[in-house]
Amino acid sequence: MNILFINTAYDNGGAASVMREIKAGIESRGHSASVFTAKTTNVAERVSSKYSPLRKRISYLMSDDTNFSNSDHILKSEEFSKADIVHCHNLHGWYFNLETLHKISKIKPVIWTLHDMWAITPHCAHSFDSPILDGFFSCPNRNIYPKISWPNEKHLRKRKKHIYEKSDFHIVSPSQWLLDLVNKSILNNKRKTLIYNGVDTEIFSKTDKLTARTALGLPINKKIVLFVADGGKDNMFKGWQYCEDKMKKNQRNDVINLCIGGSENRIEGNIVFVKSIHDKRTLSYYYSACDIFMFSSLAENMPLVVLEAMSCGTCVVSFDVGGVKEIINHKRNGYLAKYKSADDLFIGLKMFLEMPADQIKIIQDYAIQTIQKKFDSNRMIDEYISLYGSILDQAKKYVYVFYNHPL
Repeated sequence: MNILFINTAYDNGGAASVMREIKAGIESRGHSASVFTAKTTNVAERVSSKYSPLRKRISYLMSDDTNFSNSDHILKSEEFSKADIVHCHNLHGWYFNLETLHKISKIKPVIWTLHDMWAITPHCAHSFDSPILDGFFSCPNRNIYPKISWPNEKHLRKRKKHIYEKSDFHIVSPSQWLLDLVNKSILNNKRKTLIYNGVDTEIFSKTDKLTARTALGLPINKKIVLFVADGGKDNMFKGWQYCEDKMKKNQRNDVINLCIGGSENRIEGNIVFVKSIHDKRTLSYYYSACDIFMFSSLAENMPLVVLEAMSCGTCVVSFDVGGVKEIINHKRNGYLAKYKSADDLFIGLKMFLEMPADQIKIIQDYAIQTIQKKFDSNRMIDEYISLYGSILDQAKKYVYVFYNHPL
C-alpha cells in the first residue's frame, strides 16, 4: 500500500506525532508513505510542505480557515498520483482549502483522523460546553484556535456542510468521547471507526528513578511533580492556572515542581521551568524521574502525554476531560479529578505524595499494563493497516460492480 498523509505540521504537536508514528509503522511493515504539511523543519524524503503567511493573514481577516489557502497542488503531485489512500489529520491551521477534500475524495479513498473538534465546529478546535446548532458545536468565542476576526460562523457552518455532503470520507476518532460527539453532529452519517492513539512503549518505558534523576541532574531525595504542555504555562488549553496557585501556596521543602514546554529554562520560587523537549527518550527520562504527572488540561481528545507518562509508570492526576476517562481507572492506575476543580486535583496530588511505596508500585504497574494492552503504538498501527485494507477492498468491489453492471 501507498499512503499519503496530510497534516498541518510534521514536527510539532500531538497530531503530527501520531501521524509520524503511523508512517514509520507502515513503512517498517513494507508499505510506502509520503506527507504533505503546511510547515516542517524535516528535510527527509517524501515530506513536502507549502506554507503562506500571506494566505494565513487573509484567512484570518476574512474569518475563514476553509477557503483562502491553495491546496489543490496536492492533486497535481506525484505523491497523490501514486497514493492508494489519502489519510488526513488536522486540516485546520490556515493551509488547506476544504474544497480540496471534496476533490480528493472523488479520486481516492480518504480517511480523516479527528484530533480535535474543528471538523464539527464552525472554526474552533474545541467548543468546551457550547451547544450544538445546525449540526455544529458552537464556538464560545472567536479567539479560540484557529481564531477568526469577526463573526462568520453562519457562513462557515454552511460551507462545511456543503463540502461534507458532497464528499466521501471515513472518519477515525481516537476516543469514544469524540466519537460520541461526531455521532451527534453534521458528520453522523459518515462511516466511522474508533482507533485509540498509541505510544511507543519501548521508548516510553519505566527507567530506574535514581538513574533517570542522575542523568537529568535532578535531586535524589525530593518528590517531583511534573507538568508538560506544548507552549508550557502559556498554552490556554492546558489549564496552568489551576496548578500554579496551588503550587505556590503549597510549598513543601520535600517537593519540586517541574513545568516543561516553554521557551526558556528558569526558576520562579518553587517551580522550575524547562524549555520544550522534542527528544522522546529524554522526555521518557523526565517521566521516569518524576513521582506525579499533573494534567490540568481544559480541552482534550486522547492526550499523548498522559499515555506517555503512564507508560513510564508515573502516577497521573488529571481532570476528567475528553477521552482521559478511557485511560484512567480512578484510584487504580491514576486519579481522575472533577473538571476545573483545583481542590480535587490537589487531593489526588496529596494522595500520591503520601501513599506508601508498595501501594504506589501497584498503581504504577497497573498504569503500565493499561498502556501496553490498549494504547501501544503497534496496536494502533495494526488497526490502521487493517482499516486501510478494508477500505481498499471496498473500493475494488465498487469498481468491479461499476464496470460489470454499469448504471
